[in-house]
Amino acid sequence: MRRLVAGLVALVSIVAAACGDTPTEVQAGAPETATTAPGSSDEPAATPASAQAEEPPAEVPLTGTAGDLQDRPPPPDGGIPVPDRGSAHTAEEYCAGTGDHRIEMAFAATVRTVDLSSVTPWVTFDVTAWYTNEVETVMGLWAPEFPGEPGEEWLIASSRYRNITGDVFWCESTLATPAAIAEWDERYGGSVPPDSRVPENQPSPEVLALLDAAEATWLAAGVTDYSAIITFFDADTYDRERCGAGAVRVTVQEGRIVQAWDIQRDCEVAAEDVLTIEDLFTVAREFAALAGDPDHGHAAAHPQYGYLEYFGGSDRSLEISMGVGSFIPRALPLDLQDPAIALAEARQRWRTAGIDDYTAIFDVRCFCGLETPYTSIVRGGSPPEGTEGSIRTRLPLTVDELFDVLEAHIAEGAERIHLVFDDELGYPVEARVDVYLNGDDDEVDYFILDLTVD
Repeated sequence: MRRLVAGLVALVSIVAAACGDTPTEVQAGAPETATTAPGSSDEPAATPASAQAEEPPAEVPLTGTAGDLQDRPPPPDGGIPVPDRGSAHTAEEYCAGTGDHRIEMAFAATVRTVDLSSVTPWVTFDVTAWYTNEVETVMGLWAPEFPGEPGEEWLIASSRYRNITGDVFWCESTLATPAAIAEWDERYGGSVPPDSRVPENQPSPEVLALLDAAEATWLAAGVTDYSAIITFFDADTYDRERCGAGAVRVTVQEGRIVQAWDIQRDCEVAAEDVLTIEDLFTVAREFAALAGDPDHGHAAAHPQYGYLEYFGGSDRSLEISMGVGSFIPRALPLDLQDPAIALAEARQRWRTAGIDDYTAIFDVRCFCGLETPYTSIVRGGSPPEGTEGSIRTRLPLTVDELFDVLEAHIAEGAERIHLVFDDELGYPVEARVDVYLNGDDDEVDYFILDLTVD
């Protein structure tokens, strides 16, 4: 089988340009550059580049393994070096799949264009089938000495590059002969067409039974008013800049969406672009085969209400996930006023209600190792005996302490706060605090899951 190894991706030239370096054209037969074929035993050239140009180009054999690149001496001046990965896995590990990596990209394609005249020899393929997870329908590869011609059918297998320095090895390439196709079909378990929206397998009876039971539970619960965080991810259509692509807090009243807010991008989402709990059952059935995969799928429904807490999975063509969280069986929209104003108005409603004896279930979610939810029995407006206030610990034990904690977050300049209040008594049902919008692991969410007046 003829093999092709390209030691770098085209991004090498972009990096060189960004650094102000002008790439030097590599001679077709120059040994020890990235264009030298793996398996070559040539020693580095001792003559200058001008003398090399006068020699006839050497024929480059298409044999050997990607690991041959690993032990190469440095290229002559002006050559493109093989990346120095230090302690990274060797090329042989990449291509044999013996380290943490394996061949990640294998496809069949028709050669569209071949341009070997520049310092970045570029070959463009129209993909006809994917043996591994789909990437694109058109693939452009940095492929020096590529022997193919436009219109030819080829098979290409590779470990994908990990970074912009071009740490990549095209582990195997061959003309797509019937024998080669049969071998690859056996090796990879067949292939999938590009841009397929059909799951590879049939849905399992267990997944279909779960969906039927979950939807029956949801319908029996008869919930027409609710608020919840609904997430939906489709790798083929995901646009991280689009409002509504993330977690959307949806408020439904009498079966109709009255508010939809992207809590990650802090923007309102049009009702027609929002999936409801009922919609998720329909979508889940369309992609039910993904959730049945024991390695890549999962499905779970809420035991009381039946909504899908999580549903999703992946195959070579598709990656879908969806779920419902922070469910409240009441229509409680976000208060979109200035947080300080909203908090002051809600606190006044709570004081007016005059409730001093109650039992509340609090939940605090953060990257801080807390074990919640927890129950607090409040008498005379005071926390349980033997407990301390919560401004320092940020663990509220009373409704008033939760108001204090949220006011402290505002005073300290938290960059985003989303608030939801009980429509009758005014206490905070849900408060999401993001201290720094561009920070990591600094978010704190507060919930009163239940409050019973004693």
